[in-house]
Amino acid sequence: MELAPGHRIGNLEIERELGRGFFGVVYLAKDTLIRRRVALKVILRRGAKIDPDERAQILEEARIVAGLSSPHIVTLYGLHETEDGSFMQEMEFVAGGVLEDRIEGESRLDPEEAMRVFRALCDGLACAHEARIIHADIKPANVLFDTDGTLKIADFGVARILEGTEVSIPLYGRSLGSPFYMAPEVISGESASAASDVWSAGVTLYQLLTGRPPFPGKSLPELLLKVTMDDPDPLEVDLPDWITEMLDQCLLKEYEQRPSARELVEMIDAARPGGAARKVFTNRDAPDTSFVGRESELDTLKILLAAENVRMITMTGPLGIGKTRLGWEVSSRVLDEFPGGCVFVDLTSAADVAAMEEAICDSLGEEPGNRAGLLLVLDGVEGRQSTLAEGLGQWLPRWPGTRFLLLSSSILFLTGEHRFELGPMSQPDRLTESSAVLDDFSLHDSMRLFAVRAEDAGVDLDLEGSDLMDSARIIAPLAGFPLAIEEAAAQLKPEGPARLSKTPEEILEGSFVQVREQYDQLEDWEQDALMQAACFEGGFSLDAAEAVIDIEAHPDAPLVMDAVQGLWDKSFLTAEERELDTRFDLYRLIREFARREWRQTMDLSAQASLQRRHAEFYLALSGLDSDVERANMSVAKEWAEANQ
Repeated sequence: MELAPGHRIGNLEIERELGRGFFGVVYLAKDTLIRRRVALKVILRRGAKIDPDERAQILEEARIVAGLSSPHIVTLYGLHETEDGSFMQEMEFVAGGVLEDRIEGESRLDPEEAMRVFRALCDGLACAHEARIIHADIKPANVLFDTDGTLKIADFGVARILEGTEVSIPLYGRSLGSPFYMAPEVISGESASAASDVWSAGVTLYQLLTGRPPFPGKSLPELLLKVTMDDPDPLEVDLPDWITEMLDQCLLKEYEQRPSARELVEMIDAARPGGAARKVFTNRDAPDTSFVGRESELDTLKILLAAENVRMITMTGPLGIGKTRLGWEVSSRVLDEFPGGCVFVDLTSAADVAAMEEAICDSLGEEPGNRAGLLLVLDGVEGRQSTLAEGLGQWLPRWPGTRFLLLSSSILFLTGEHRFELGPMSQPDRLTESSAVLDDFSLHDSMRLFAVRAEDAGVDLDLEGSDLMDSARIIAPLAGFPLAIEEAAAQLKPEGPARLSKTPEEILEGSFVQVREQYDQLEDWEQDALMQAACFEGGFSLDAAEAVIDIEAHPDAPLVMDAVQGLWDKSFLTAEERELDTRFDLYRLIREFARREWRQTMDLSAQASLQRRHAEFYLALSGLDSDVERANMSVAKEWAEANQ
């Protein structure tokens, strides 16, 4: 399929061709809806169309690859099927060049730069391997650089299934691999594995350091024989012993003896000056599951953490929204920016400032003031925010080389505190039987998380068939709360989502446990205000809140506007700045909880009075054109008619 500039494929408009090979053409395209440039790779198939089983495997691997979350992997945005039954990959556009161009001829990198590239390459591979994905064609031509110098591995997943080289080795019935970088076990016809990627990365490192391959051959048979039988050519480059030893381990013929990609990253970090600190120290267990989604949130946090004028960031959000997991992930990704290391500390059992400081020092192994360039990620502070604020008042001046990322449901009201609000994972606002809505649902982070956690539990979801609707019905009420989604996935039976061990209502009830824990910490007037705020559908202004919410029965209650501000401070509400005002709203899961509490605890006269105030306010706004106001007016009319 040839595409000319101006050609449209859905929202994508072709701008120009970026490059082509025997098996595919890559175009630069623009997504006209969200104004993002993407790389569109059109796979040129030759021969018979793929069969249904192969198509299903391609789609499944594409879903997994799209869920990979690493700064060193080119993001797969989507997959498009062409009229001839082939596929187009919509990918992140990486504009900074190709590693192959940097070592053209016999050029080589200095050892420090080579190790920087190799570490990033291994870090990306480790992310993929932990998600049970192998690349199987690692080589300099598949390693790109963004304009800021960030390394990106290209051609994951679908590319390795559909695309090969003219000279390649069969694997699972498909052509695969580039001979110069192919592991000996693959040449011998065995299955490729994560260790095969490590071999290819080792060959790439050898070439970066020397400007030549470790197994030169004048012909393909000679090359393959050397790879399987001979030792690599001598390096003839003056290198530290630890680099030479690590390279030897990558190129071991026995693939079981090669280090993993993650072990290679740790070896490189440990060998650097101060390297023992270049890891996430912690007093809690590291996550044993892969990270899914949240790319924009990660990017924003990394920018904040890199800002020179930011020493303290508070990531806020309700319980169950995923603050802990995101805090761990971002601390793992910014290690290169913090020479003093990153320390993740759980303060759940620390009752006072002294105990908090002791937990921090125990996790680090020394006084934080002894380390420059240190990031402290503090979790488990619910109900003790004032204690933590007192501690930070002492630590900030004593530990000038330390930055803080705080994970809390509420802000601490400290000078210099930067708030980062973490919202739910993305999913469509409404669920219908429409195939377009269902297809859209399958692309959102909520469904991706559900599918990955289901696979972790031994359940393979068929999101191309009936499992999609059944899965969407399960996770739609959970409103993008990761903890609730993971708990729902854990309840699945091998038969799939249609045979859930708990009903969606029971799962929703279970997710209310987290909301209840946070709700019980509120004052009576705050609980009352929250229950009344749940009557709004689609958000509300302060004017609406002051007209509808009534907390005068509580002698110690503040003004309604202060109550609303306080609920936002404690992550029960979201706030969006508009041109003329601020619009508040409840998280959907919290709204469902608050409405249940409203029905169970408010007497009938109070319910009727709230409905009347709500109806009167919005009926008075009948001249407004806002969709949100019209939605609220419709609800108001229904309530008014029901309570006449």
